[in-house]
Amino acid sequence: MKSYKQFLSVRGCVCSVGGRELFERIISDDYMLTERECVHFMRQICDAVCYIHAQHVLHLDLKPENILCVTANSNEIKIIDFGLARKYDPSKTFKVS
Repeated sequence: MKSYKQFLSVRGCVCSVGGRELFERIISDDYMLTERECVHFMRQICDAVCYIHAQHVLHLDLKPENILCVTANSNEIKIIDFGLARKYDPSKTFKVS
């Protein structure tokens, strides 16, 4: 969650992540994705999206390529590429064009 808080305070924050895309990792022939790992990944993604939405931020480009593993062997992930992200006011209508 630290990186999301950094995004909110400094837009354009650059973090170094040593892993690779989660998608590339799970489709690799030498990687066996378990149900437990899948639940762990999905929980992190849902928690992150819930957090940024609670901060009134919409990512607007969430896709497999924008989810990275922190290290090559870690099950910790980071959501990246907030280039299209927008703050929104929940009391107003928000339209994406």
